[in-house]
Amino acid sequence: VLRLVRVFRVMKVPKLRSCAEMFIDVGLDALPALLILLLMSALTAIFFASCIYYAEGTQYSVDAEWLEDHPYGVYVRPSSYGYTPEVSPFRSIPYGFWWFFTTATTVGYGDDYPTTLPGRLVAVLVFATGIILLAMPITILGGSFSRYYEDWVKEFGELVLESAAVNEGRSSNDADVPACVEAGEDSKSPKMAWG
Repeated sequence: VLRLVRVFRVMKVPKLRSCAEMFIDVGLDALPALLILLLMSALTAIFFASCIYYAEGTQYSVDAEWLEDHPYGVYVRPSSYGYTPEVSPFRSIPYGFWWFFTTATTVGYGDDYPTTLPGRLVAVLVFATGIILLAMPITILGGSFSRYYEDWVKEFGELVLESAAVNEGRSSNDADVPACVEAGEDSKSPKMAWG
């Protein structure tokens, strides 16, 4: 286990350290917006879990067919065909959270699904909300990344030029010069060739 700690020695390399620092800055810059998004996701989960619970599990039955397995009665709903009743999998609002997150993230395991018309309408709203909930963090992180990327490119270019200068001072061999630096019109102003 302690051998894995040696992997972090790679962060001493200035080029990689500047890249890691950029990603940390992006994360810290986007953190307040992502925390608000997390709070809104939690509120949305509570709302839709409540909706699916009331759409799918509000008919309580103490009929003889259910009393053998459920001696105190059970919440039932129509089966997927609509002809016979079945036990509702949505037994509580906290249980509806699982259904919300698997549906909103478009995983949809199929273990729980609505069978009533109001439940299916709630599911359609969860699909649409899930697309928005997935798109928001990508947009927030992308906007934050674009603010820091140009500064990082300038800093990385300076690091490459410094290492090229050190390599030129150490030996005149062209193999020591990094491949992303090629000489410009004069040797004082190397230009960056990315690609």
